[in-house]
Amino acid sequence: MIRRSAIITVFLAVLLPGSTAWSQLIYGQPASGNPQLVYTHWSADLPVVGEVSASQWYMPIFGFVPLQDDLELQLYAARSSTSYETNIAEFSLVGLSDLKLQINKSLSDDQIVLSGGVNLPVGKTELSLDPAADEWKISSYLSKDYVDFPIRRLGAGFGFNLLVGGAAVVGQVRIGGSVSYQFNGAYKPYEGSGDYNPGNIFSINGGGQVQSGRVTWSANLAFSAYGTDTQDGINVLKQGSMIGLGVGANAEFDNYALQGGVSYLIRGRASVHEDDSLISQLKHYGDEFEGFGRVRFGLGQDMYLAPSISIQMIADNELAELVSGSSSIIGLGADVGREFSDRFRADLGFEYFTGSALDGEIDLSGYQMVLSLTATL
Repeated sequence: MIRRSAIITVFLAVLLPGSTAWSQLIYGQPASGNPQLVYTHWSADLPVVGEVSASQWYMPIFGFVPLQDDLELQLYAARSSTSYETNIAEFSLVGLSDLKLQINKSLSDDQIVLSGGVNLPVGKTELSLDPAADEWKISSYLSKDYVDFPIRRLGAGFGFNLLVGGAAVVGQVRIGGSVSYQFNGAYKPYEGSGDYNPGNIFSINGGGQVQSGRVTWSANLAFSAYGTDTQDGINVLKQGSMIGLGVGANAEFDNYALQGGVSYLIRGRASVHEDDSLISQLKHYGDEFEGFGRVRFGLGQDMYLAPSISIQMIADNELAELVSGSSSIIGLGADVGREFSDRFRADLGFEYFTGSALDGEIDLSGYQMVLSLTATL
């Protein structure tokens, strides 16, 4: 049981930004479904444009099916509806995401994990460029790093990922690591566009945990390298490599628990090509710092209440003046949950955001509400 706890806990800890594995390892549980309803709203006062707002309804469903001992299947699909409103017009983008399937297998007394998954291209692509629809405007706004939406892109091409991970217990320390590869296929992002093929991704992740009294400390490190994006077979963009570092702590007490952590994401310069020739190497997105704190109070045996605070700071990028500048956002929230039976639970969360972007030139505010239902068969 100690080994299983080690490989699951540490393996999850090393899945930092840039990792290809979207699933979680939850061996030993019965089949379950987890539909969610997420509403996110952001308002911003942009230079030249003025006041704008964006709202998104996001409805994902996660499924888990144990196939046999130490072998599981997970699936994910979602639908979203996003609206973008300015002083003179309103635009919308509605559609399905791609379907993702992931199989995880534990080997060697739970010290090795093999994982493989596919991205099935059933989501919406070929967005309209019609000025009356302007789906591309919403897509462009969703790509901004200072506003956080659950889903930024609906469909893509066929893809697959492969991952090999391992974990061990050395004294009181649990260590783990993984190597993963993600293949991304070509697709048509806009009506009438050619085939756009995002670069493939290679990631290495490592982490560890140690317990000291009531406190469990964790640390992790991740590196991701990206292949070159192509348009109709011609090189157009190579995203810069990323390094992610994180530390966290979790303290358990009789009636409450404390959680906290910080992470730092270092982004490399992206290479832009034109007619297959390199024309620039700039940071399209700045380095990013995140921190959070959370207190979880037990309200009897079946309920909990957890207030939280978070901060996100993104450094300046190296693009033109109107699209560069640092940003900082503070979040205050809480979530509450109840277990109605051994087979059904519900969780409800709310978080309010306030901050600025473009070195203080853009005032930002937003909020997010989440309803999550979990049913076990």
